Amino acid sequence: AAEKFRLGYAPPQWAALVSLFRKKGIALGEAEKAGLVCGGGEGFYDRFRDRLLFPITNARGQIVGFGGRLLGDGQPKYLNSPETAVFQKGDSLYGLFQAREGIRRRERVIVMEGYMDVIQAHQQGLDEVVASLGTALTTEQVKLLKRYTDQVYIAYDADAAGEAATIRGLDLLAAAGVNVRVVRLPSGEDPDSLLKKEGVEAFQRFVDESVDLFTFKLAYILEQEEIATPDGKARAVQRVFPILSQVKNQIMREAYLKQTATAVGVSEATIYDEWRIYSYNSRKNKQRLDIKNNQRHTNDITYQQQPGILPAEKNLLQLERQLLRGCLQEKDFFTRIKQALKEIKFSAPLYTELLHQLVEWDVSGEWPPPATAFPPETRALYIELLTENTMNPLPVDVEGCLKRLEQHQIAEEIRRLQREVAVSLDLQASAPTPALDLQNKLALLNKLHKKLREDFPTFSGLR
Repeated sequence: AAEKFRLGYAPPQWAALVSLFRKKGIALGEAEKAGLVCGGGEGFYDRFRDRLLFPITNARGQIVGFGGRLLGDGQPKYLNSPETAVFQKGDSLYGLFQAREGIRRRERVIVMEGYMDVIQAHQQGLDEVVASLGTALTTEQVKLLKRYTDQVYIAYDADAAGEAATIRGLDLLAAAGVNVRVVRLPSGEDPDSLLKKEGVEAFQRFVDESVDLFTFKLAYILEQEEIATPDGKARAVQRVFPILSQVKNQIMREAYLKQTATAVGVSEATIYDEWRIYSYNSRKNKQRLDIKNNQRHTNDITYQQQPGILPAEKNLLQLERQLLRGCLQEKDFFTRIKQALKEIKFSAPLYTELLHQLVEWDVSGEWPPPATAFPPETRALYIELLTENTMNPLPVDVEGCLKRLEQHQIAEEIRRLQREVAVSLDLQASAPTPALDLQNKLALLNKLHKKLREDFPTFSGLR
């Protein structure tokens, strides 16, 4: 396995690789861009120290980055290369080069989470296994998987499988036309530990007992609701219906309705009656939303339909709306968003006003608040957000939205400073402006550019 995956070791010295590069005449600035060293000037040091190294390759076997597992005590346990010109974590699948033939031969791929999962699987003969380097599958990773097979098995540990980011990745696979199955491992086990303890035969049994995406989501909902009580049954069914509404095949939907009735413990007739009511109300809600959007009463449509608004501004408003939806989905989401928005601001005044009203209501234990708690100018928007959450109950990617919002606002601040610096330089030609003010602006501009490169290395929005 060590040879197959080209494993290596980074010694504990702070400058072992730096010294080697200097001896070979390799520019340390280039090594920093490649994510191998950190620092600057005479202060360069090795990024990876006292770590087992896992080379990350592209589909052709070319090394594009590294993952490092700490061998001693300390944090972080795992450290990846930063994103560079050739390595974007969200575009890579660990072990794909080694698994290509196995995937083609078995006509399936098993996606696990980490390096050790993949290596252990390959050691035991499961050569169609790759790792997603985390549980949040990206669009690019989905495209990469689809090049090789339409049959994807997800084998994350039990805790990770229920995370919102994991479920979004599964939905991306389904949307791409991939047949998704989820391998449900025992609580507390991951593929690496299970393979070590019980061997490949036991793991294969769990693969054989894998479930389709709907069954996985249904089980996830039932675990969260008290279906022994009438209220719990009703809540579970109402959470399942939005998922069923995405199933376009009538035969599959009917089978899933029967499956839901059995799992929840109600009659099929009751489920069908409730489904008809839900479908009718959903159509009515959609019609009402369409009418409101056409009339430009509230929400981001009001802003987006103004003459001259740019596509980037539309995207920003949609991003902010997603965050407001997240605020209403879970109290924990609201707490994280509220904290983050102390540094990041909404661009739409109506959104800002609603957020302030949510903060004021936060003293109460009820969440989300009743619609009557809001004045008419924000109540319509609030009701729309609640309706959207009902029709699309999957958790909002709060961290991703906040990151993209931060990225946008840094880029906007850079543009503002660039305009001010340009004006200052023009004025300096005739009536010099204070040099210190210009230097401060240039220093801040450089700082923001560096932050944008380091935190968002694939961003290409500035022109």
